[in-house]
Amino acid sequence: MKILGRRIALGVAAATTGIFVFVAAGAAFAPHGLHLTNVPTPNTRSDGVAPAAKLSPELQQIVWAQGSTKLENPSTLTSYYGYDNDTLNAAGLPKMVPTSALPNPNMEAHKTEPDKNTYLVFKHGLGGPDSSYDYGTHFLFQGHEGGPADPASGPGNLSYITRINLDADAAHRVTLYPTTAGNGKPLITIDGSAPRRSAGARARASPQGRRRPSACSASGRS
Repeated sequence: MKILGRRIALGVAAATTGIFVFVAAGAAFAPHGLHLTNVPTPNTRSDGVAPAAKLSPELQQIVWAQGSTKLENPSTLTSYYGYDNDTLNAAGLPKMVPTSALPNPNMEAHKTEPDKNTYLVFKHGLGGPDSSYDYGTHFLFQGHEGGPADPASGPGNLSYITRINLDADAAHRVTLYPTTAGNGKPLITIDGSAPRRSAGARARASPQGRRRPSACSASGRS
């Protein structure tokens, strides 16, 4: 949730290309008190067509993160929100569009599938890789599944979890969570997302030494 004057974020919708926040202008703080104008002619489904979104006039659609948003703490597996590091250009960056240049001509990096959305508000905020930065209190956790094949030839594909920091600046917008499970094995399956309101979940330490929630259910290959 992001408050911009009298504008209040109502919710979040995620897609492979980015994360969008819908903002209501001039509304009461409680979402149930909002009154939205009906869209009389909504878009209809049509094969191969991607029409522009139609929103109620009280709503605005804002891109908080997109595939080319750089992670604040990249890893060997991924450096950008929507791309894996399996196909790189000469500068060592993932090729987001295919080009004829070497290396990897006419190829592009694998696109991730950020979904399994869990939106959480923490009264006292959460920490992150930058211990001196205030990450705010509003966060979206997502599991990225369907990544490159497991290099150990195990079943499934590599997966990971990101946290979009909705109150943060561009440099701290997306945080990458550990890409391995507690047993040291890579995350393979992310099969759901749900917050757990328990003392254990609140107190569990993150790699940065700060508490973090249990946002996604993931398994490491044993």
